[in-house]
Amino acid sequence: MQPSRTFGAWLKQLRFASDLTQEAAAERIGCATQTLRAFESGIRRPSHAMAQRLADALAVPSDQRAAFLQMARQRLSQIDAPNASLLPSPDMPDLTTAAPLPRAYRPSVPSTVLIGRADELNDLCTRLIDPLCRLLTLVGPGGIGKTRLALQAATDLIDHDAFPDGVVWVPLASVTHAEQIPNRIISALGTTAIATLPLVDQVLTALQDRTLLLVLDNVEHLLKTAPFITRIIHEAPGVTLLITSRERLGLPDEWVYTLDGLPLPRHDRDARTAPSALLFLDRAQRIDHQFALTPENIQAVRRICQLVEGMPLGIELAATWVRVLSCSEIAAELERGLDLLTATGPTSDSRHTSLRAVFESSWQLLTPAEQTVLMQLAVFHGSASREAIVAVGEQIVSQPLLVLLASLVDKSLVRRTPTSTTTTRYGLHELVRQYAIEKLRADPIAFSAALNAHATFLPTGSTSSFLVCIVALCRRPCKPANRISITSVLPGSGVLTSAMLLVFTRWAMHSTGSMKWLAGFTKLPPALLKALQLFAPMRSNPMHQRHYNWLTGFNTCLLAGLCFATISRAAGLC
Repeated sequence: MQPSRTFGAWLKQLRFASDLTQEAAAERIGCATQTLRAFESGIRRPSHAMAQRLADALAVPSDQRAAFLQMARQRLSQIDAPNASLLPSPDMPDLTTAAPLPRAYRPSVPSTVLIGRADELNDLCTRLIDPLCRLLTLVGPGGIGKTRLALQAATDLIDHDAFPDGVVWVPLASVTHAEQIPNRIISALGTTAIATLPLVDQVLTALQDRTLLLVLDNVEHLLKTAPFITRIIHEAPGVTLLITSRERLGLPDEWVYTLDGLPLPRHDRDARTAPSALLFLDRAQRIDHQFALTPENIQAVRRICQLVEGMPLGIELAATWVRVLSCSEIAAELERGLDLLTATGPTSDSRHTSLRAVFESSWQLLTPAEQTVLMQLAVFHGSASREAIVAVGEQIVSQPLLVLLASLVDKSLVRRTPTSTTTTRYGLHELVRQYAIEKLRADPIAFSAALNAHATFLPTGSTSSFLVCIVALCRRPCKPANRISITSVLPGSGVLTSAMLLVFTRWAMHSTGSMKWLAGFTKLPPALLKALQLFAPMRSNPMHQRHYNWLTGFNTCLLAGLCFATISRAAGLC
């Protein structure tokens, strides 16, 4: 019967017999300590010359030298019988044998089906089994589904050949101090901590001979642990780390994988196959088994997914309301703000009881300057150029705007938006923007300063940027989330104010709430307001649709003429 020893175990046994640490042995051999660790863990095999140096430095007995050199270069099954008989006895304790991992700390089997993340799951697993990727950080804003995706990846890789010692799952959401992480890892590895020894050293000793995937879930509030993670990478060559965080670690060995929202339905006909709509359907049917996508609600479901921009937690919280509200009512409530996105019953994760709570936890991790910049960005509806952000923000904060902007990008609160031009644009997730606007409105002085800074920048910008602003305003209905952008760009020009009034008028006809807001903002005469209220129903009345289209077309033409006149005046052409 062939012995079950490994070359790494034999090498380590020889080093222990010589009473040498890895550092001392590496110095005697003439190699790097990390190289010796790789030999002992079995990740690397020495060259023939290196194997001879190992045999000399560790005083391999002459009768075992041939077997040692052959085992260094070949697999155990390839060693010839005479040399195999000279290997150390398999009864000898194997110093590299690790205690079996307790099942309590292995990733639990997910209780729900992962919807719409097949591509991301495949990419994640491919990177994790790549030997070059030792540290992968899965980043994204709170509620985007990082933990769920990491759990699925960990579950799929438990029996993978790349991780013969399995997968260890370490949840850290409840940990309040970075110093507690080593103790959590020690427990997950099934090792009893020794009170007289430093915990960090115990973790490194327990990990250095294992080849496994170590998952640290929710690390964003424990970034002080980065040096410890660096030591794991360097001193435990068989360990691959998967970390979920709202902020990247910023380490040299780090690979970053950014997670976005689920794909949205582009048309009503896509709502039956789009992942975001399928997630809504799945969660709604858990609440109401009779719920189904129908021609009557499919447009509202699509709107719900768009309002939360595919954020899984937002979709799940919105779906819980189907037992109380229709899909159209849910969409209408979402347009008013974040209050609807709150769990109405007990949840398995207390951190996800509401989106407001999720955003609040991220807000608390920001510096005062970062909080100020985030609130300034909320004034921009959609995306904004770097120049616009700097021009507006420099009037409010004294620190370099680009540094603060980069920090917010790293924290997954600001994102770069795709553009066909060479200009970089940045934007906020719509739900993050609503939260930041609420924070801004809570400080009337800061709110006024943000509006003034925004309004001051736009008229001095390029003509093309001004036109884009006007066209964008013309195309969007006057929803509560958009009104902050409207009021912030109102200039003092009488001609432009008249043009903008036409835009407001067109918006106001979409709802009674918008009409009341317009009346309060522009101080419209009661007679004109009454006329607008009479005009608004024409939009939905088939008998008057032709008149409505003609009037709105005339409105648009008049607006274009007034805008041209205003721009010409600003350019000095008239």
